[in-house]
Amino acid sequence: MNTLNTILKFVHGYNAQVRFASIGWFLMMPLLGALTATPSPELSLVLGLLFLGWSGHHYIMLMNDIVDLPVDKGSPFRQKSPLVQGKVTTTQLWWVVAAQIPLSLAVCYCLELGWASYSFLGVFWLAGAIHSFYSKYNSFPFFTDVCISLCYTSTVLLGATATGQPLSTFTLLVFASMFLWGLLFNGVFSSLKELPNDIRTAGPTCSLPAWLGAKLHSDGSFDLPGSLYVYAYTLQLVGSGIFLYVSTSLFQYVMFSLHLLFSLVQIWRVMSLRSEEALAASNNMAGLFLFLSLLANAVVVADRVEASYVLLLCLLILVPVGLGAILYHVQGFTLSYAQPSALQEKCS
Repeated sequence: MNTLNTILKFVHGYNAQVRFASIGWFLMMPLLGALTATPSPELSLVLGLLFLGWSGHHYIMLMNDIVDLPVDKGSPFRQKSPLVQGKVTTTQLWWVVAAQIPLSLAVCYCLELGWASYSFLGVFWLAGAIHSFYSKYNSFPFFTDVCISLCYTSTVLLGATATGQPLSTFTLLVFASMFLWGLLFNGVFSSLKELPNDIRTAGPTCSLPAWLGAKLHSDGSFDLPGSLYVYAYTLQLVGSGIFLYVSTSLFQYVMFSLHLLFSLVQIWRVMSLRSEEALAASNNMAGLFLFLSLLANAVVVADRVEASYVLLLCLLILVPVGLGAILYHVQGFTLSYAQPSALQEKCS
């Protein structure tokens, strides 16, 4: 029983630190890129790309947690983090982050990847580091939103070039759509979720909504600028428009049209919330948006690849999200909010 409890505590702590539900994005991006270039990549390449996705997830998530620790201490969404609770140290996590670089390079070497794949891997590392170190401490958050979206999606290009094929128009269009959705998820959904705490602890210009003019009132309510609505809806319309453009079957047209309609409704629902407590409860809405957007990627290549790869893409989304949701509800959730801190000076 003690062994079981130890294992369960480790699993809960691991999930709280690395956000297991979101690992599906990192796992599927390089594989998606490979599938836009070839209908049947070799098993060794698939396994190698999955490892690069897993490693990349830990690299960016842990680095961001280390740098954002002062802000995360006041976030209602990070109270279960072992780092926030002091159960692990920043030094320990830095070692884990640093280890991902030689491990990934070793895998790339074993796969005999070309210079283009190494270049996109470097873009992933660099863009992720820029976002981690400057996302909460700069006066132009759109730049760091671009960096994190580029980090999230550069592995699509890595996966495509890993097949040995030149980048195709189809690959670049899929990459562009995912890049726009990355901007939307990070700059709108994630930023709104953390907006009150970010303004209190990191200053009034450290997220895109605040930078565009979102106002936090003393009672915890806030107002959002009209420009944020235009920004969010434009990203979704263009991103979905790209997928509709590359569709080749009635099934794809219907699925992407439904996805577009649902996404626009979700954006409106989240941006209609006006209190901290409501935003905290909206986390499931954001998660559902991300989940369905990832499933859209399986649909976009469905007519081009073997059915087994479409199933694999779906499992890479469903399994982490399902396990993450179970662990999230089992371990419980506690809201606690930060007070204004000296970190505001870093954004002045």
